Amino acid sequence: MNLIDLKSNAGSMVLGVLDISESISDPMVARKYRDLTISWSRYDYRDEIVEADCVDAILERASTLGYQWCLVLPYGHVIVERWTPQHWQKRDLWTALSELATPGDFLVAGKIVGDSERWFGFEHSCLLVNLEKYNQLSAPRYELDCPDPIDLPRVQCCNVDDSISVLSPTGQHEKKRPALSGWNLIAASLAHDLPVYGFDDDVCRGILDLSSECPARTRAFAAYLGHGIETYDRDSGDPELGEDQVAFLNMVYPQTTGAPNGVFLWNIESYADIEKPREEFKPPISALYCVAAGFKPNRILQTHGFDASTRMVYFDYSPSALATKRYMVDHWDGEDFPDFIDQLTREFPHPQTFYQLWGDLTPDNVTRSDMQQMWEQELDKWEGAENFRNHWRAYVQIPHEFICCNLLVDPSLLTEKISDDPNAVIWWSNAFFTMYGNWFYSLDERKQMYERFIRQISRRNPELSLYGSDDNNMNVNSVLAGEYWEAYQRSEATSLNPFRMSKVELRM
Repeated sequence: MNLIDLKSNAGSMVLGVLDISESISDPMVARKYRDLTISWSRYDYRDEIVEADCVDAILERASTLGYQWCLVLPYGHVIVERWTPQHWQKRDLWTALSELATPGDFLVAGKIVGDSERWFGFEHSCLLVNLEKYNQLSAPRYELDCPDPIDLPRVQCCNVDDSISVLSPTGQHEKKRPALSGWNLIAASLAHDLPVYGFDDDVCRGILDLSSECPARTRAFAAYLGHGIETYDRDSGDPELGEDQVAFLNMVYPQTTGAPNGVFLWNIESYADIEKPREEFKPPISALYCVAAGFKPNRILQTHGFDASTRMVYFDYSPSALATKRYMVDHWDGEDFPDFIDQLTREFPHPQTFYQLWGDLTPDNVTRSDMQQMWEQELDKWEGAENFRNHWRAYVQIPHEFICCNLLVDPSLLTEKISDDPNAVIWWSNAFFTMYGNWFYSLDERKQMYERFIRQISRRNPELSLYGSDDNNMNVNSVLAGEYWEAYQRSEATSLNPFRMSKVELRM
C-alpha cells in the first residue's frame, strides 16, 4: 500500500484553524495564539487554510473545496518545528499523520478522552477527519447537545499507557448521556462499523497545546510574549506553565535571543530551486545579493555562471554571519570544511556567536561524525570535492561586499545597493518567515514588511531574478522582480490563502 503524503500532496489535505477566541479572556493573546498556530503550520503546509469558530463549519467548507482530509487545530495549538539532519531519519508529525491516514478505514482520529460512564469525545477539538467518509455518512455533526440519555454504540476500548489508542464497535448499544465535544462523530463512526483512532505519541509530540483554554496558564504564557521572552529561564523553568508551553518556549527562546548573532554553516533548505536558471537568463551573473548562510550562494554562482567581474553582495541581520563569511573568504581553501569549522569556532566562539545547528546542539557538543556527514552531503550536490574546491578558488577572487541589514526593519540599507544591471540575482531565503520574525511580529506586520521589500527591489531592478520565500513561507523562484510584484498586487493574497508564484517547491 502506497503511503499517502499529507505534507506534499497538494489538494489531499486542508488545514482547519478553529477560532476559540471567545474562550480566551485577553483578545491580544487570542490574536497571538492565532498567529502562532497559522505561522507554525506554514513550515510544511502550503495550501489554503479554512478558519471558522466551530468544527462543523470547518468540515463543511473543507468538504465543499474537495479535499480528502482535514486536520483541525484550535488557536494555540502549534506544529513542532525542529531541524534534524536527513541522515537522522526522524519520524515527524506529517509522516505519522500520513501513516495514520493511509489505510483510510476511519472517519475521525484525535486525542480521545472519556470512559464508559461519561462516554467519549476529543480533547481540545484537535482532529484528523476523513472527508470521504464524512460525506458518505451524510456529514455528521461534531457539536451536538444531548440533554437526555440516548442509545449509543457500546465500545471496545484499547489503551496504550494512559491514552486511548482505538475505540472499536461491538455491535451492541447502551443508554448514555454524552457530554464531551465530538461525541456525535464518534457515535456516527462506530454506528457504521468504523473504528476511531487515538493520536499516537509521535502525533501528540508533534502538536503542542499552549493551554489556550486554561486562563491561568494563558496568563503565565502571555508574560513571555514579545520581548518578554528575554526574561524566560530555560534552566529553572516556570511552574505556572504547562508542559507543552515549556517545550514551545524552549524551542523559541534560542532563536529569539541567538538569531541576531546567528551563523548557518549549512543550508536547511534544498538547492532544487536554483539548479536551473530561467531559460531567458544569460550568464554570467552581474551581481548576486544573498543572505550570508551556508553554501547556497556558491551553488547559485555555479549554476547561473559567474566571472571575475561578478559582484558578490552578502546581506544579513546577523553581524556574526557576515563576519564568518568574510573570514571564510580570507582564510579557507575550500577543502575539509569540518576541520576548518574547528578554526572558525575558535575565532568566533559560542555562545557569543550562535551557531544554527540541529537538535539544540552547539559547537561544543555536536559530533564530528554528524559534521562529516553534512559535508559529504554538500559535496554530493557538487558531484565531488574537486568540483567544489575548484569553484571555491575562483569564488574567493571575485569582489565581495558585506551589508548588515535587517530586512524586516529597514531593507533600504540593501536595496539602495541594488543596481539595474541585467542578469542580477537575489536570494533572501526565508528572511520574512523565521522563528525570530514569527515570534516578534504579527502576520499582518510581516506581510507589510515583505511587500515593502518587494516593492523596493522591483523599483530598483525589475529584471532582478528572485529566489526565496514570502511572509507565508510560499516559495518564490523562476520569476523576475517586476513581473512578480505586478502579479502580487493583482492577487488577493491573505495568510489563509497565500499568493504563489514559483516553478519549484521546497521546504524553507
